[in-house]
Amino acid sequence: MTDNELGVIEPITVLICDDIRIENNGKALLIGVYSDAIAISDFPANLKLSFWTTIEVLKVGSASTFQFRVMHGPDENIIAEMKGEFQTKRLGVVSFDMGSIPFQCEKAGWIELQYLNDDEKWIPVVRKMIISIESISSIE
Repeated sequence: MTDNELGVIEPITVLICDDIRIENNGKALLIGVYSDAIAISDFPANLKLSFWTTIEVLKVGSASTFQFRVMHGPDENIIAEMKGEFQTKRLGVVSFDMGSIPFQCEKAGWIELQYLNDDEKWIPVVRKMIISIESISSIE
């Protein structure tokens, strides 16, 4: 494994929410965290989702590249790709805001964050179902 591969970090968890704000004291404020499905009243819907990501740093010192993408199904459309480079100074767990991703959701399905591993395969990190609020009412 080289220093420029994703193998120096391991995604642990990702929370999907409506917005993330960082306070002056460094605390993160996650607004509208989706604990289960993302319920939509009418389709199409304009969504803006934020991703609070926690990773474990396995190696420090040199620059490392990463690549994530957000998929929307059932048609498996790529709605966002994030590529970057970072340099860590300490081992352990690090959390950060991946930013907001606006997209138009045409129909029920799912949204999934994936990362590209060392073998050039996309690995799912988190998936949330996108459902109609009418679906919730019919269950009760």
